[in-house]
Amino acid sequence: MKEKQGNLAKVGLPQLLHLIYRKGDQAAALDIVREPVKKRFFFKDGVPAGASSNILNEVLGRLLMQEGIISQKDYETSLEVVLKEKKKHGEVLISMGLLTTEQLDAFLVLQLKRRLLRIFGWNEGAYRYTRIDSVPQEITHPSLHPASLILEGVSLGFYPAPRLKADIKGLIDKPFKAAPDTGAYPLDAFNLNLQEKRFLSSFDGAKTLKEAVESSDLLRHRALSLALSFIITGLVKGPSALPEPEFFEEEARDKAPLAGGPGGETKLNAELLFMRAKSALVGGDYATAERMFREITDLNPVEGEYWAYLGWALYNVNPEAPEEAEKIIKDAIDLNNDLDSAWHFLGEVMLASGKKAQAASAFKTALQKNPWLSSASAELKRLELASIEPAYADSDARDRYTVYYGLKDDPFRDVPQRPSFAPSSRDELLDAIKRSVLRKSGPLFISGGKGSGKTSFVIDLLRRLSDEKVLIATVLKPPSRELDLIKAINAEVGAASDAASVKEQLLGFGMRVSQNKIQGGHTLIIIDESDRLSAGCIKLLQYLSRLKTLQIMLVGEPSFLERLSSPEFGELKDRLKTVHELKPFTEEETGEYIKSRLDALKTEDVYEFSQDEVKDIHSASNGAPSLINKKAAERLFASLAKGLQKDEGPEGAVPETASGLETGEGKAPEEPQVEAFSFESAPFSFDAPSLKEGPMTRDAVLEEKETAPVASPLEGEAKEDGPLTGPLETEPGLTGNEIAIEGPQASAPQLTHPAPAPAATSARAGHTAPAEALKRASPLQKTEEAPPEKPGKSVGRRLTVWIILMIIAGLAIGSAIGIVWLRKDKAGESVPQVVDERSLIPQGPSPIEASAPIDPSAPLDASVPLR
Repeated sequence: MKEKQGNLAKVGLPQLLHLIYRKGDQAAALDIVREPVKKRFFFKDGVPAGASSNILNEVLGRLLMQEGIISQKDYETSLEVVLKEKKKHGEVLISMGLLTTEQLDAFLVLQLKRRLLRIFGWNEGAYRYTRIDSVPQEITHPSLHPASLILEGVSLGFYPAPRLKADIKGLIDKPFKAAPDTGAYPLDAFNLNLQEKRFLSSFDGAKTLKEAVESSDLLRHRALSLALSFIITGLVKGPSALPEPEFFEEEARDKAPLAGGPGGETKLNAELLFMRAKSALVGGDYATAERMFREITDLNPVEGEYWAYLGWALYNVNPEAPEEAEKIIKDAIDLNNDLDSAWHFLGEVMLASGKKAQAASAFKTALQKNPWLSSASAELKRLELASIEPAYADSDARDRYTVYYGLKDDPFRDVPQRPSFAPSSRDELLDAIKRSVLRKSGPLFISGGKGSGKTSFVIDLLRRLSDEKVLIATVLKPPSRELDLIKAINAEVGAASDAASVKEQLLGFGMRVSQNKIQGGHTLIIIDESDRLSAGCIKLLQYLSRLKTLQIMLVGEPSFLERLSSPEFGELKDRLKTVHELKPFTEEETGEYIKSRLDALKTEDVYEFSQDEVKDIHSASNGAPSLINKKAAERLFASLAKGLQKDEGPEGAVPETASGLETGEGKAPEEPQVEAFSFESAPFSFDAPSLKEGPMTRDAVLEEKETAPVASPLEGEAKEDGPLTGPLETEPGLTGNEIAIEGPQASAPQLTHPAPAPAATSARAGHTAPAEALKRASPLQKTEEAPPEKPGKSVGRRLTVWIILMIIAGLAIGSAIGIVWLRKDKAGESVPQVVDERSLIPQGPSPIEASAPIDPSAPLDASVPLR
């Protein structure tokens, strides 16, 4: 008995399957290893007949759970019977009435097919082919013919596109001739359609491969993949540039076990216990789950998935100490790099540790391992939204209350939170949409006004669909050009291409949809902000809506439906039978929403909104989540200001308004100037810089009140003792740059300080010098404050003083002009210097120099001390 071995880097699986079929050994085994993954395939007369592997997710019971044939409880019960009665799992499932013999055979063929198709994408890995006496007795199901398997694997994208191009490169200018009757396979084994048969017959021996592809009515990639399949299988003959495998003949040796570790019964016990531990984990009993996972890893220490779940349970037991959990999960990945769950857990732990870039990388890898893992996609979208989140005009106030209350982050940002809050009405809607997607009931539209939480709803739906086999393309900010839109969709489903035409991009997308269908999955496109779609992009989606294997969900404002009234979009409008509306939150839901946001980020007891406050917020926001966030942020900062006022006492009292609202007589409150949420121009980065120069603590915030009174940029300027945000008021007879003070002038020190910017030039007051700082800078004693005057009397007095000053100034200037005019003709006589009456007034300290308004976008001058 001989064996042959080689490397998949030199010989791809399609050619290897063809060579084994052509060899036609009565019984053979093919071992393929790409550490730590090991698979063994059995062949009867050169045709794949069965398989085994060390990947738990590929075992029959898990496949049946994924397909919805049996439940987890059924799986656990069947494993108990297998252990007790020492029977094969398939036999037990049939005896339990969960499967028929025909269904079992069909699923075993499906299991074999999926195991092989996964290896089509391997660019490396060692293989060893061995003739054996017979295949295992349990392999009784129908075999899988390699002709259709090769054609399907290559033409539907399982075979990597770069490798396909490399294989074709040396053949493109060579002639080929169809030889369907002389090849190793009957033509019927390929199940070609009419177009594909016509393409095969175009190889007449005179045309080159390039000419045959260009003359075909098939799209280029499809034609090239078919041509490669024809060449590999011998359906067309010509000068072959494909390398023959470099087999190394050597004597057969005893086969080592396919995978190390415990025996079969111990593995079954570990798998049964694993299912129970997962149930405890899902139920929130983290301590029990951790204990069970530790027992499982003792039973089967070589299974990476068990270690990954142990790390995840450990993290949930103690989220404040993620280091050990992170290490265990990384060790699990070392045992099996293909574990999507391990990569997802690692991303969650990294994210909780503040390692956003590493978390994003882990989530991306999890999606590459399992494109149906939409919960990883949800976290990537959340990180994307956070990275392009515009700066808030009231960011300084938000920073202050976040630190003061010991919050992990600002709870009222316009970024979807985790865990998210969905009132019962939206929770029911999420379930309804999930059912629509799984039933493939056609396009649907989610309608909601501005700030109604549409994007958060999309993120929640991604999480809701994570346990289903749904391949999702989520475009939160659709581009205006059709080519860019289909490129974005392809990138989302793992079919990114540099093709420069919509037609070629559509081909790639169609192949990916077909590939996903073969694997048993659904495909869903979600387009947010659909009301902003261009006419061309709407037509593209209208075309895609014709695909029966594809679901489309459009999310936007109600105006989108009005646009569909145009005749050019009639086809899409007719198909769009399902429309759901996102209702505003009720007052009760508003309170629950605010509480959920605070609870998710608090580390200690935090401010609780009263029912009256919730009522006011709901009334002001009309139940729109975005406005609820804004109003709740204002209220939370107001509570901070009152807390500081209480701590500080009367001397450093904070203004009652506490929100920085300018309260001049007759001036109405203005709405805070917070930028509307937009995705427009910010680049994608997972490491957005912090708003602060360094870390702040609650003690730092409390200490800060000793040097500067609290003023909120939420609504404007501080009332009295807040930052200087406007020109200083002067007493009559003084210039705008002088301050009247009492006491001997000789003792007055000179003060120089840039004048702060007017309030209109900046939304933030954090960098302006506070009035309290000026008071401490001078050793002069503070004058006793006069009692406040009535508004009308104060205004009248100021107006009178201003008129008097203008009259005096006019007389002085007129007098000076007259003297110069009358004496200008007397040569040689000096003109007496006109004395300004204001110069006779005793001078105070050196004036504070006026400065131009501060540009908030300009870099700070390091020489100016910041309080």
